[in-house]
Amino acid sequence: MKKHILVLGCSLLILTMCFSGCEFLEQKDYITVNIKAYIVVPLINAQGITVTNDTAEGVLVDIWMVKDGGERITFNKYTESSGGVVVTGSFKLYKEQPIECTAGVVDPYKTYVPGHIDSDTLAWETVDAAADFGETYTWEVYLFPDLREPPP
Repeated sequence: MKKHILVLGCSLLILTMCFSGCEFLEQKDYITVNIKAYIVVPLINAQGITVTNDTAEGVLVDIWMVKDGGERITFNKYTESSGGVVVTGSFKLYKEQPIECTAGVVDPYKTYVPGHIDSDTLAWETVDAAADFGETYTWEVYLFPDLREPPP
């Protein structure tokens, strides 16, 4: 009888060690969402028309990625010569959680002042339709916080 218990115990120990890192036994209850945010800062003149012969280079932009109103990733980045910046982040997204990405210009540039703060939301339904639990979803978001020239 003792031999049977010893054999059974050793067998269970071996099985436990063999399958300890196996994803088959681990059920993940989240989807990993990788975010790539493209932020472009357009210049809007006093007539409300986008300026095409100038770019907002070196302008400080605040960017927030917020999961379900709680967990957040923040950036303070300066725009490049193109008038834009790219940032990335990642969240473990659980059922029914949205992700919101927001960008706003902090500093004025030449005669332009911070204007529109832009944001976009990734709904849980979009992620759920595209990926299963344990998988990865990539969200590319484009935001256009602007700088506006005050009216004369």
